[in-house]
Amino acid sequence: MVSLFVCSALSAAAQAPLRDTLITVTHTRIQSAALDQTRDVFVWLPDADGAAPRYPVLVMLDAQDRNNFRSLLANVRFLIDRKVIPPIMVIGVPFGASREHDLTPAAKSGVPPMMRQAGETIGGADATGRFVVDELLPWADARYPTLPTRLLVGHSLGALVALYTAAARPGVFRIVIAASPSLWWDGGATGADIAARLAADSGHARSIFVTSGDLEGGLDQSVTQFATTLTSLVPDPSASHLAFQRQRYEAFDHSMTPLWTLIDGLRWAYSPMRVPVDSVFAALSNGSPKDTAEILAAWHGLETRFHASAMTFGVPDAPLPESATNLLGYYCTLAKQPELANRLFRENVRRYPKSPNAEESLAEGLLAVNDTAGAIAAFRRTLVLSKRDDDINAILSREFLRREDARMQDRR
Repeated sequence: MVSLFVCSALSAAAQAPLRDTLITVTHTRIQSAALDQTRDVFVWLPDADGAAPRYPVLVMLDAQDRNNFRSLLANVRFLIDRKVIPPIMVIGVPFGASREHDLTPAAKSGVPPMMRQAGETIGGADATGRFVVDELLPWADARYPTLPTRLLVGHSLGALVALYTAAARPGVFRIVIAASPSLWWDGGATGADIAARLAADSGHARSIFVTSGDLEGGLDQSVTQFATTLTSLVPDPSASHLAFQRQRYEAFDHSMTPLWTLIDGLRWAYSPMRVPVDSVFAALSNGSPKDTAEILAAWHGLETRFHASAMTFGVPDAPLPESATNLLGYYCTLAKQPELANRLFRENVRRYPKSPNAEESLAEGLLAVNDTAGAIAAFRRTLVLSKRDDDINAILSREFLRREDARMQDRR
C-alpha cells in the first residue's frame, strides 16, 4: 500500500505531530506480453457506500507524474463526494524510459528531429493499447468489483494515445478525457485519422472531451483543427451516439491543462446524470403546498430520469443522489407532511447507510412527529457515522443529545 497524501497536525497539547493518511493506493506489477515487460500499476478504490459496490474503471496514462496523479485522485474523490459523478475506481499506469516509444503511433514522416537527436524510438501506441485493453482491464475485472464502463484519461502524448486507442478499439471506452493531446503528431495526419475513425463508428455511445491552452502554440492549433474536422464529420452527434466537447483555456500553458481538464471533463461527461432537484423544489414551492401525490410524482420523475441516464453510463444500480431525496423530504416538512417526510428520510438511510447526513435528517424528521426516542437513536447513529468533528451533522447531533441529557438531569 502506498500513502499518497499525508498531512501533519499539532495536537492541542502541542505534542508530536499526528499523521493522517488521506488517500491510499495499492501498488502492484503486471507482466505484459504486449509490451514484453513487467509494468507498475497503481489502484485506488473509493470508499464503499452500501453493500457490494461495483465501479466503472478510469485508467490514467502517465501516472509517473505523481503530482498529476495525486491531483486526479483528489479531484475524483471530491467529485464523488459531491455526487457529481458516481463512485469509480482508478488505475494509474506509469511510463518510464520508453515513454516516447510507448505513447506514440507510427509516423509516415518518421521520428521527429528532437526525438531522433535524443536517440528515442516511436511507434509503440498499438502495443500500449493492447496492454491496456487486453491485459490491464481483464486483470482488474478478475481482482476488483468492476463495471463494464471504462474511462481513459491522458495528457500530452498520453492524451494522444488515449484518443488513438479509443478510435482503434471502439466500444471499449465510454468516456475519453484528453488534456492537450499531441495531435500535431505526424504533421496532423494522426489526428485526422482519429477523427475519421471516431466519426465512422456510429454503433457505440461515447463521450470525448478534448482541451488545450491558448499558450500552447502549434499544439493548440492542432487541437482546434481536430475539433473542426470531427464536428464536420459528425453534423448530428445524437444520431452517431457521439458526444464531443472541445475546451480551450485562456492563459494556460501545457503544464496546467490536466488539472481543469479532468474536473471539467468528468463534470461534462456525467452531466446527463445530474439531478435537477433545485428546479423541482422551486416548482413545488411555487403556490400552495403540494399534496402527497404531487410530491411523490416529482420524486419518481427524478428517479426515472436519473436511472435512464445511469443506464447509458453502465451504472444501472446507482441510487438517486442522496441530496435529491433529502431536499424533497425537507419540502414535505415545509408542506406540513411529516409522515411523508420521514418516509423519504428513511428511504435515504436505507440507500445510504453510511451517510451521517441521511441519519441526521431522519432524526429531525422524527422529532417533528414527537418520536423522541427514535430521534435520539438516529442522532447517536449520526455520531457513529460522522468522521469529522466539524461535520455539521455531528455538531447538531451532539448539541441535541447534550440538551436532552440536561433535560433528563433536571427531571431527576
